[in-house]
Amino acid sequence: MTKKNHYSPMSQLRYDIVEIAKDLQKEFGVTHQEPRYHSTFFDNLQSAAFRVENKPKLVVKGKSGKQLFHYEPDLYVRRDGLSLLVELKADDGGLSPAHIQQAKSYLSVAPKQDKGIFLMNFARKSKSISYLPEFKMIHRSDL
Repeated sequence: MTKKNHYSPMSQLRYDIVEIAKDLQKEFGVTHQEPRYHSTFFDNLQSAAFRVENKPKLVVKGKSGKQLFHYEPDLYVRRDGLSLLVELKADDGGLSPAHIQQAKSYLSVAPKQDKGIFLMNFARKSKSISYLPEFKMIHRSDL
């Protein structure tokens, strides 16, 4: 999967994740519900030698140390010491400001070594690029 090129390690990680997403989009199209894309994407990432955690808990604690609440993004993906959160959607209306805000909320409470969250929508109905899921990379610096 990995191409030999001039990408930074994080760019290469993102590139490889997008390639797996493209293959899933080609196979499934845009007609399925989010849980179907989720389970298949999880399996495809693991098959490509990524370490993947399903629904990782991002716990937020108060000053007393008491857990106040938690978030559960869809996936936590790691490889070669790099990690990203991944949030999946199957919304034929496309990625919305609410989806982006949700992803930013997750990233804001994630461990600092997680440099970003990849937001992917598999249900976008674009005739011109139907093989490519809609995606947006949100970096910690975007918060």
